Amino acid sequence: MKQLGFFDGMRYPLLGLKHLLAHRELWPYAVKSLVVGIILFALLAAIAAAFLLGFPSKLFSDGIEVKTVFLGCFSLFLGVAGGIVIFALIGNVVAGPYLEAMTERMMADAGRLKETPRGYWMAFWAGAGNQLARFVLFLGMQLGFFGAYFTPAAFFHPLLAAAGSVFFVAIEHLEYPLEARSIAFFDRIHWALKRAMPALGFGTTLFFVMPVAGFLLLPAAVCGGVLLEQHLSATEEAKEGGVLRPTSDGR
Repeated sequence: MKQLGFFDGMRYPLLGLKHLLAHRELWPYAVKSLVVGIILFALLAAIAAAFLLGFPSKLFSDGIEVKTVFLGCFSLFLGVAGGIVIFALIGNVVAGPYLEAMTERMMADAGRLKETPRGYWMAFWAGAGNQLARFVLFLGMQLGFFGAYFTPAAFFHPLLAAAGSVFFVAIEHLEYPLEARSIAFFDRIHWALKRAMPALGFGTTLFFVMPVAGFLLLPAAVCGGVLLEQHLSATEEAKEGGVLRPTSDGR
């Protein structure tokens, strides 16, 4: 079994979708997370529609002013950007317990652990804590990268910021199998850093796909994260002389 690289990692969201479609026992978990996503999306769309319908009428009733147009467009941009971030954070927290249960079912079916389902609210608050810690860490990292603008390395800031975003997108979904293995928060990040190339490949695909497909691919992305973690762990066990278990994608 070969060691996975960047381009191998890029395939795993699609392998996750294939796995999800082929295993009907996972569908109830996926449907519940999708329902949560649709509700949140409807709320976000309603807020955006209320703003868009209200702003033009005010703009034309008061007369067009450059300052008003600029402030309105800037507010709209911040509102949409902030809404997407909040949508992603809240969505993963609310849908997290269902995705966590789906992850444990996948890993139990593969003989890797025994299912230990916990109540929705226990999983909800644990997910909220993880999301908050990861978000604070992400902001700190991006602020650190921003400091590059004041050095001769300013040219590299966009590359560093993009790589950091891709990595955290990957962590968002790899966290499910790693947490199921009772790996602590910072140890999960260290685990992904040690396997940076496949993790970045996995995150790259999600980075470009998730804004378009949103929650429609969230369960598939989590399935892909489980398969990727399983393949990497099996490869390392084989190298260390452990027992090699077949991965769910047939490798």
